[in-house]
Amino acid sequence: MAVLSAGGIGSGLDTQAIINALMDYERRPLRLLEQRQQEYQDQISAYGKLKSSIDSFKSAMDGLNSIESFQLFKSTLSNELDGSGNSTEGVLTVTADKNALQGSYAVSVNEIAQKHKMSVGAQYADTDTFGVGGFKITLNDASSTEIDLGDISGMTLSDVRDAINSHANNDDNLTATIINGTLGQQLILTSTETGTDAAIASVTGTSNLVADGVSTLNKSASGATIVDLADLDASITVDGVDVSSATNEFNSVIDGLDITANKIGSATLDISRDEAGVKEAVNNFVNGYNGVISKVRELRGGDLSNDSTLRTIESQLRGILNTGSTTTSGAFSHLSQMGITTNKDNGQLTLNSTTLTDAMNTNFAAVAELFGNTTDGYASRFYNLANSMLDSTDGLLASRTKGLNSSVDRLQDRQLDMEYRLALVQKRFENQFNALDGLMSQMNSTSSYLTQQLAAF
Repeated sequence: MAVLSAGGIGSGLDTQAIINALMDYERRPLRLLEQRQQEYQDQISAYGKLKSSIDSFKSAMDGLNSIESFQLFKSTLSNELDGSGNSTEGVLTVTADKNALQGSYAVSVNEIAQKHKMSVGAQYADTDTFGVGGFKITLNDASSTEIDLGDISGMTLSDVRDAINSHANNDDNLTATIINGTLGQQLILTSTETGTDAAIASVTGTSNLVADGVSTLNKSASGATIVDLADLDASITVDGVDVSSATNEFNSVIDGLDITANKIGSATLDISRDEAGVKEAVNNFVNGYNGVISKVRELRGGDLSNDSTLRTIESQLRGILNTGSTTTSGAFSHLSQMGITTNKDNGQLTLNSTTLTDAMNTNFAAVAELFGNTTDGYASRFYNLANSMLDSTDGLLASRTKGLNSSVDRLQDRQLDMEYRLALVQKRFENQFNALDGLMSQMNSTSSYLTQQLAAF
C-alpha cells in the first residue's frame, strides 16, 4: 500500500522537495553504477557484432581452404539440335562437381524415360458388373509383384479401379484410372516410376461382363499397350557409347558429371574450369577480411574504444597477411602476386581482377596451393585464426564477453544492495522530517498560546 506524505504542514517547509533533493544526491553512486553497467552491455553487444563479422569471414574461407575448393568446373552446351535436326535449347542439363575433368563430348539423347501405360479390356457402362472370375496384374520388378484381386464378380469397373489402387501389394507401384469415353468407361493402368523395371509385365482376367456374356475383361491378352516396353528406358549416346537408364538421370556415365536428358536431340558438351567461381570465392575472401577490419575500426571509435582486444585481432590478421606462404609449388608466395594488396589508410584489401586472372592462367595449381594448402595456405591460416577467435570456450571473443558478463553480474548485485540501502536512507529522511514537522507544529502552537496570554494583560 502506498504511503501518502503531507509533510511541511507544521513547519511550512516543502519537506518532500527537500527529501527528493537529498535522495538525488544520495543516488549519484547508483547512477554511476547504472551508467557503467550500460557501458558493459554496450560492449557485449559490440562484441556480438564483431563476432558476426568474423563468422562471415570464416564462412568465406570455406570456399578456399582446401585444394579441392579450387576444383570448380562448369558445363557448356553448344550445337544443340532436336530430333529433326533443328536448332534448339535444353536437350540436356549438366552439373559438374570437383571430380570432373576438362574435356568435350558429343552427346545424343535417343529416348526419354517414360512411365508404362496400358489400356485394359473394352469400354463398359458405369453400371456394368463382372461375372465370376479373377483379375491379376503382374509387375516387371525384381520380385514380379502380383496385384491379385481374386474374384471380381459383381464389381463395376470403378470398383476394380479402387481395388487396384488400394491393394496391399500396390505400394505406389501403379495407378489405375478410368477414362469416360463415347462408348463407355475405359480402365487405364500407369506405372508410377519410369523405366522397364517399373513396367507392367502382364494383366490377366477371366471374368465376363454380366451384361455382355462374351467379352472377357482381358480382351487382348495383356491389354492394349499405349507405351511400349521398349520405349520406357531413357537412352543416350556419349562419344559413340550407348547408355540406358530407368530415369532421365545419368549420374555415373562421365566422372564428376550429373547429366539429365530433357528431350530427344543432340549437343556438344564442354567441361572447363570455372574461373568465375574461383574469382567469386577470392572476392568473398577479400570482402570478408574487409568486413572484419571495418568493424574493428568502427568499434574502436565507439563502444570498444581503447580495447586491447581489437588491437590484438587486427595485429593477428595483419600478421598472417604479411607472412609469405611456402607452398609445395613455390611459384607464388604472397597475396600481392594474386592482385590482392592492402590500403595503408584503412587497412582494407583491394583485388585486381586482371592480376588474378593472369596468375590463374600462368599457374592455376600454384594459385590453388597459395590459398588452399591445408598446412600453409592463406585461407587455411585465416580460417584457423577465425575459428580460434570464435571458440565458445577459450576463444578471444568468448573470454572477453564472459569477463564483461561477470562484471555486469557484479554490478547488478551492487545495484540491488545500493537500492536497498537507499530505501533505508529515504525512510530515515522521511522520519526525521516528519519529526521536525511535528516539533515545529508544537512550537507554533505554544507560540500562539503565549501570544494570546500576553495580549490579555
